[in-house]
Amino acid sequence: METRNAITNDFDHLSLLDGGHKIGQLQAEVGGQIGEIINTFLDTLPRRLRALNRAYADRDASLLYIEAHKLKGAAAMLGAERLSAICLRMEQIGKAGGIPDEALLRAMKSDARLIPDAMKQSLPKSGNASVA
Repeated sequence: METRNAITNDFDHLSLLDGGHKIGQLQAEVGGQIGEIINTFLDTLPRRLRALNRAYADRDASLLYIEAHKLKGAAAMLGAERLSAICLRMEQIGKAGGIPDEALLRAMKSDARLIPDAMKQSLPKSGNASVA
């Protein structure tokens, strides 16, 4: 089992968000739809967290793998580096048939609580994108 300090140290070098670079790149591609994309991510985040909690509580490695994979991809697309890396670790553990230490789940939840405000703040002010 991993300890809380080992888990924290593994992800300390990553930022919560990449400074808005991915969001800025995505906005350049999709324009005003960036707000809708971020809102969709933020709207589905609680559901993904509940599914991961359920997988953890039920000791369901397969569901853990699937849900961590989904959240990892969405987080990476929007530059949530640390959340994406945590989900990658959870995905790898689930794929191997294991269940991560609870500290990893706590680290994921901690980042997930901070991400909405960080994403809203990193959204470029220009254009007609808005985030609820």
